[in-house]
Amino acid sequence: MICIKRILPLILCLLLVSCSKPVLKNPLAEKSATGIFVSDGTEYPVTVLNENGAVTVIPDKPEGYSITFTQDGSSVSFDGITLDGADGLSRFYPLYEMALGINTEVTKTELKHSNGCTFK
Repeated sequence: MICIKRILPLILCLLLVSCSKPVLKNPLAEKSATGIFVSDGTEYPVTVLNENGAVTVIPDKPEGYSITFTQDGSSVSFDGITLDGADGLSRFYPLYEMALGINTEVTKTELKHSNGCTFK
């Protein structure tokens, strides 16, 4: 005869496993990701490179443009030439925080930044 004391823990374990939520993964934490960045209702197709704490955002347009964010600030490049006087925050700065998981909520379909920007 089957002992209820042996089956009860097994049923509890199965119940706990079936109720747990899958861990959602931040796609920008990977080395590279491509998607749509939405800021103030405008969509920007972008590629985001995340290497050693430096996050480079490469929008599809204008072609050749990129901006790199680090702890020390940002730099803007066009066709590989770093532009002077381009320091300061960019509309793409939330992608830097999203890549680092700062002020960001991860859902199944997108990343949501606390300022309302999304990456999908």
